[in-house]
Order: sequence, then structure tokens, then C-alpha cells
Amino acid sequence: MKNDKKNIDFTRNHFKRTIEGTVKVELVVKNSKFIAQAFPVVNIDDANSILLNVKRRYSDATHNCFAYVIGLEKNIYKFSDDGEPSGTAGKPILQTIHHFNLTDILVIVTRYFGGVKLGASGLVRAYSNATKLALDNARIVEKPDELFVTLETNFNDYKRIKPIVQNEMNVIEETFTDFVKILVKIPLGTEHILVDKLNNLTSGRIKIKFGNV
Repeated sequence: MKNDKKNIDFTRNHFKRTIEGTVKVELVVKNSKFIAQAFPVVNIDDANSILLNVKRRYSDATHNCFAYVIGLEKNIYKFSDDGEPSGTAGKPILQTIHHFNLTDILVIVTRYFGGVKLGASGLVRAYSNATKLALDNARIVEKPDELFVTLETNFNDYKRIKPIVQNEMNVIEETFTDFVKILVKIPLGTEHILVDKLNNLTSGRIKIKFGNV
């Protein structure tokens, strides 16, 4: 079946700039070791789970400072100095993430104190540079923001729409009872085209609901 994705309107505002995989780097500043790790995340629970695992792994560290940014509008964020002087760790990590214009990302910078105090300005530089080093080594990608859609159809129409569902949508779950219920994700901005296709194939019999319902 021919794929019509080339005709879909992917506007730039619908793309998230994020990292593709986990990155880990180390930076030594006046005997203090900074371990910076960057993780792609999808939500707050994901970020918190990773953060908890890292804190457990580096439970002997002096500090585990972090910042995360989530969402297309970058309006979900949090940062922590984890015992460093206020404003010297979490905020510089967050600002560096913003400088790279990234979202759906968690950066944790673990510090092992080396016996030499760095001062406030030295800490800001160290945490900023450690984060920058991690992000410089990350593979940065642009991904379309996605929208949950719930489809409900009878079995005959399911056979008709199955190629489109499998080839042009990200199938999350299929439930078979007296009818077929399919939870999918589609790129934001493509919904009008896909809805038209599904309606045409089923003569409007399919039920289409936006969101996980």
C-alpha cells in the first residue's frame, strides 16, 4: 500500500528537539569529579524513576544535582542543587539544556568532592561545563509530537483500516470484544489526513476519539 506521509503537513512547531539515547561523560575540576549523564524521558514519572536509580547507584557521592525539561512547550521542568549553594548547580544545568533548545530530557550531574572548594562562580562553571560536555556528545534528534487517538470499529472495517493503522500509526494497544478498540499515537498535525482516510474506508462508521479514552 502506498504511504501518503509525504503529503502530511509536519509544521516545525510540532517537532520536539531531544536526544536519542543516554550519554555519560566525566569532568575533573580541581580534584572534584563531575559525572554528567543525559537521558531521554517521556514524562515526570520516567524522569523520577531514572533519578532514583542514579541516586542509588551513586549514593556515596557528595551531590546528585539535576534538571529536566518535558513537553513541546518546555513548560514542565524541575531542577535541584542537592545541597550545593543555591543557584550553583541545578539552575546552570537547566540553563544549559535551554541553550541547546532541548526537551524531554533529564540531566544528572553527580559530584565527588575533591577537597578543594570551587566557590559559587566555579560551581556554576563546573556544572554548566559538565552538562555542555554531555550534550555535545549526545545525538540530538527532532521527533514529531504525538497525539493519542482511540479508534472503535467492527471486525469487517478493522480489516479495511488495518494497513493504515499498522503503517502510519504507532499502535499502543488493541482490544477485541464485540468490536475492536485500538489505541494509537499519531504525529500531531496529521490527524485531519488520517481521520479522512479512516472515514473514507469505513464510510464513516468508525468512531474516532482524541485522547486515551
